[in-house]
Amino acid sequence: MRKDLALEYCRLVNAGELDGVLRLFAADARLVDPLGSEPVTGREAVGTRLAPALAGGLREEPGRAYAAHDGCSVVLPATVTVGAPGLPPQRRVRTQVMGILDVGEDGLIQELRVMWGRTDSSWPAAPAPDEEHRKELAREHCLRINDGDVDGLLKLYSPRIRFEDPVGSWTRTGLEALRAHATMAVGSNVHEAAGLTVAGQDGRHAAVTVSATMDYLPSGPLLARHHLMTLPTPADPDRTRIGIEYVMVIGVDGDGLIEEMRAYWGATDVSLLEP
Repeated sequence: MRKDLALEYCRLVNAGELDGVLRLFAADARLVDPLGSEPVTGREAVGTRLAPALAGGLREEPGRAYAAHDGCSVVLPATVTVGAPGLPPQRRVRTQVMGILDVGEDGLIQELRVMWGRTDSSWPAAPAPDEEHRKELAREHCLRINDGDVDGLLKLYSPRIRFEDPVGSWTRTGLEALRAHATMAVGSNVHEAAGLTVAGQDGRHAAVTVSATMDYLPSGPLLARHHLMTLPTPADPDRTRIGIEYVMVIGVDGDGLIEEMRAYWGATDVSLLEP
């Protein structure tokens, strides 16, 4: 349902149906767009914020949606195009974004945080090396995991690291906890392909879509035991691999190290890859 809600938001935006869009939001909803800007609170304020963009022909081309195990979060990457002041109609700004939606028990959006940086937009902007550094950290995480370089991976992280993989499971802290987590992944012959990477304008966050595959053994039974995977036991577990599609969101400290990592994936983002 959460994934459908995120896609319905895009459909209504593309149709220019402001009233329909606002019906998806709770009365006291918050919109933060871009992440790092001042939030607007309340359905009416959200409408005031969105109205000019919809009037300018805002279009959102959604990618695949990613759920979380917390029962409320969903992440939707999208390519957004919109007109801009001073530009002729044929010239439109194109921006890669990731929307993080928190959904209430009533099925309405409680908060929408839209992550995109100056380096994610076609609008001319000054170089933003801080954004590029954060995005590079997220991609480098995947490369070092693929190399089996656990020690190198830990060098990207602060000793104060807090991580949740997946979001909705449990939060772990410290480099030794991260070492144990990464060692299990490497022991399962994990391979991570980084995709779309965006930065926040808060000076702290970045996010990357990841397509991960790993051996069913030993991780599969553990995921099933913790109700993180609901797929049947494969006929040939020794040769089967697991596919997980997820979004990794990182927070970076003042020393340029990752101090927070959250992996958004749910049961519907996991598949068995039979031999």
